[in-house]
Amino acid sequence: MKYVAIYIPGLGDKRKSLLFLQRQMLRGWRVYGIRTEIFAVHWTSNEKFSIRLKELLERIDELTEEGYKVVLVGASAGASTALTAYVRRKNTVRCMVSICGQLEPKVPSPALDVNPRFGQSLDALERSLEHLTGADRHRILTLRPRVDAVVQPEEAVLKGAKNVQMPVVGHLVGIAFGIVFESRRVARFIKQRDN
Repeated sequence: MKYVAIYIPGLGDKRKSLLFLQRQMLRGWRVYGIRTEIFAVHWTSNEKFSIRLKELLERIDELTEEGYKVVLVGASAGASTALTAYVRRKNTVRCMVSICGQLEPKVPSPALDVNPRFGQSLDALERSLEHLTGADRHRILTLRPRVDAVVQPEEAVLKGAKNVQMPVVGHLVGIAFGIVFESRRVARFIKQRDN
């Protein structure tokens, strides 16, 4: 498969059961010729976010050197990291997909108190948004549910991107729906970059 989607999960990435479930759902993307791999940020770690971001950028470079077309997919908090990596590698990363993603750099502090790397990721996101051109935004797809109590609709859309509202309610339901039932739309969006 020539496409590799690096999937960056949200704040629940320390829960093995959630990672396993997401990994299983992502396996369906192989039908469209897209290999997936999960890159967990480990949000609760006290180690600096910049170290983990560097490792993600190195992985993107490795896959690119191996001849793969790399796509970044961020779910929930993972979208903030995906967007920052996309901006730093926009000449090699084909496109970015946000599923119920936090694309607004301001978040209530309780989430930041328990997940130190999330605050650092949001700081990087704020700087990254300044470097997005109109052409860069056209290579971003955002998927969000009708109602989401975790990531508000205005925090999950990006001006100039392809913003899609899914016919579901709820954050976790939205993530699952995005991975499984929007996979064809995502694959089509990814492959449009070849035209």
